[in-house]
Amino acid sequence: MLEWPRWDDPRWWTRYWADVRPRLLWLRLDADKVRIRWGFPVWALEESLRALLLLGPWVLWFVRHLPLKARGARPREFARGRFRLRLDLTGEPGPAPWHTARALLEGDGEGMLRLPPGEPFIHIEAGNEVNIRIVST
Repeated sequence: MLEWPRWDDPRWWTRYWADVRPRLLWLRLDADKVRIRWGFPVWALEESLRALLLLGPWVLWFVRHLPLKARGARPREFARGRFRLRLDLTGEPGPAPWHTARALLEGDGEGMLRLPPGEPFIHIEAGNEVNIRIVST
């Protein structure tokens, strides 16, 4: 929610800095003599994820409007390794997912990847020689 600045309130300044500071994800790979540091902005990952969450329900809704022969008369299962996705497009399309689209366009899900600075998303140690960390700063 947008609020007027409270120049004398330190809590307002803390929240303001948390919103405007550039957040980066850093991949740090330390293995024997190899040192790799790679950073990218968190917003790029967050917005891509939000776009998938926004478009996913709409794609399923549109596919369910296709004729039954085009979408298949029985459920399908997609399997890759341990990952299995059962997709049933035989039913009625149901109502359009306007609530999902509206929620995501209004900003729901912002900061979904926000962790305290320095807290790793991924931290892998393999013996004494290999250390992999993905950290938000």
